[in-house]
Amino acid sequence: MQNQMIELMKQYNEGILASVQSLAELNMKTFEKMSSAQAEALNAYAESASAHIDAMSKVGDLKQLMEAQAAFGQTCNEKLVGNLREFTKLFNEARAELESISEKAVANVTENVAKAGELLKE
Repeated sequence: MQNQMIELMKQYNEGILASVQSLAELNMKTFEKMSSAQAEALNAYAESASAHIDAMSKVGDLKQLMEAQAAFGQTCNEKLVGNLREFTKLFNEARAELESISEKAVANVTENVAKAGELLKE
């Protein structure tokens, strides 16, 4: 029974280690995706601001100024909505993977506790 209990603890620890490794990989992957998305968003806003400054330098009257401001605002809003959708998608993907990791970890613990209970009954 002692060897069986040691083997069971080994399996339990391997399962926990696998869960921790999966969680670390998920965190790194999510961080990389979010960093990339944020860099792309920052570039897009910088390009919009640059184009807006260029457009503002060519304004001839108040009407053109207002039109340029409105176009810039609309462009920024569209980009913001697109970025928010992308970030939400990334977070939902990470959540789904985290749920899967958690379910596997709980199944591992449940299985090993049941096996330990059976061994102790013997």
